[in-house]
Amino acid sequence: MDGGSVDIYGTKNIITAYEAGLSTEVYINPAPQSNKLGDTQFDEAYKQLTNAHIHVRSIWLKVTKPLLWHQNVSYNVNFIRDMLNRAQSYNVNFGIYTNWYDWDQITGSTTVFQQDNLPLWYWNAQGFGPNAESLYHFGDFTQFGSWSWQIPKAKSFGLVEWSCSAVISKILYTLPFYDSEFLRNKNLTQPLAGSAII
Repeated sequence: MDGGSVDIYGTKNIITAYEAGLSTEVYINPAPQSNKLGDTQFDEAYKQLTNAHIHVRSIWLKVTKPLLWHQNVSYNVNFIRDMLNRAQSYNVNFGIYTNWYDWDQITGSTTVFQQDNLPLWYWNAQGFGPNAESLYHFGDFTQFGSWSWQIPKAKSFGLVEWSCSAVISKILYTLPFYDSEFLRNKNLTQPLAGSAII
């Protein structure tokens, strides 16, 4: 989902990656200032994936770009909570993509999600392109908000770079804690959203 509308190319990209033997992750780039509530936006993204016969294991929520969010941090926290609750109702793992600054500006550095043990994918780059990359390790991570004790699952250290005529981000992630029983028992004859990080 991007800007309140579901990205129709997202499902095609997941299927293409699956056919090439690649793992994928899915994120929602929400539109918190639109007239659609968080749970509605989650529903639309989830249904787009499942209608394309993609098994949804996890979805990440991008909590970035503070100017696109409400100035009322309580509204923003409730918006995130609505999405989390909807993900849980579908039995989908729900993670947050953000960094310390965005989290502070958008949620007021809330810690209310600590009890939910949400996985964190943070970004740290000095801008766009290869010259703006941060270091290829987690040594720059500073605990914040709802992740005051938790190790992040992934880090985007390079943003908007070109590779093979495609725009990419460079991502470092901890070893996935794949549930081998899940992988053995799941019918993997269909694409899986949420197979690279969590």
